[in-house]
Amino acid sequence: MYQAKLTNIPYEEDARSWCMKMAIDIHGITYDHPDFCTQERHYGTVSIIGHCTVTSNEPTCKTWWGNHEKKGCHGSHKMRVEARMFNHQEPWDNWAEMCYSTPSQFAWQSFAHPDTCENKGKNDITGSWFINVDESECP
Repeated sequence: MYQAKLTNIPYEEDARSWCMKMAIDIHGITYDHPDFCTQERHYGTVSIIGHCTVTSNEPTCKTWWGNHEKKGCHGSHKMRVEARMFNHQEPWDNWAEMCYSTPSQFAWQSFAHPDTCENKGKNDITGSWFINVDESECP
């Protein structure tokens, strides 16, 4: 989600309506108008902010996984592996949707998403995978 503060709004215009008419160019892709506009107040000053959902392949908007750590056996021949998710953009991103749609690669395998997701609080969203391992690792 990109945000842009509107400036130079004509005095006679409704600020939110003006905002919804504004096109924006984000890294060479033009969006006809923001998804929505908000009015924010900081120390007595009112600002109009346009919010745009970026649908292009924008790397700064993607979530990714940190280091994957083995957390022990989980049943027969299964290892639980955990990783922390990074670049979750609160409050705009739904943590569960982002977690369950973020792919990963580890243990010479690719995974479309974790098996489980947990929100452990401020900036701590954890994905868990239950991967098949050799009997010697998890009897």
